[in-house]
Amino acid sequence: MATVFGGLKKLAVVLVALASVNSAVAANWVHLGESSDGSDKHYIDVESVKKLPARSSYPYAYLSASNSGQIVSFFTKRDYAKAQKTADGKFYNYTKEQWKGDCANNKISLQGYIDYTKGGSVVGSAQLNYDDWRTVYPETIGENALHAACLLAGYRSTL
Repeated sequence: MATVFGGLKKLAVVLVALASVNSAVAANWVHLGESSDGSDKHYIDVESVKKLPARSSYPYAYLSASNSGQIVSFFTKRDYAKAQKTADGKFYNYTKEQWKGDCANNKISLQGYIDYTKGGSVVGSAQLNYDDWRTVYPETIGENALHAACLLAGYRSTL
């Protein structure tokens, strides 16, 4: 279970301030929280948040039925306190993940990830060519990431 430092109100203030600043294309990582055991810290790249075009049909019924059109894309980063190991034995210290989020239905879908060493070398990656929508649960890092992305995209006015 993940814990959040400073609460959602503090995160909302930071995100609103960052959204109003017109900055360069570089990543702008904002801390979302960390695991309860301190094994990893989570961040969202506020510069990566993008509205995705509404589509008339999705592969999952809940999207087809709602046709919310409130779909966003965003990147997160997970820093590990201790190096992790890939299936083939390579060590990595952080992971960057791309997500798709449904702001109207509180669901997210992992699109892909890249695992990096402390020095920035890539040791593993995956690209998912399908949507695997999952509900985000209250008081989790997933909820914080989705709410932040939806706020930055203009689909929510508060966290």
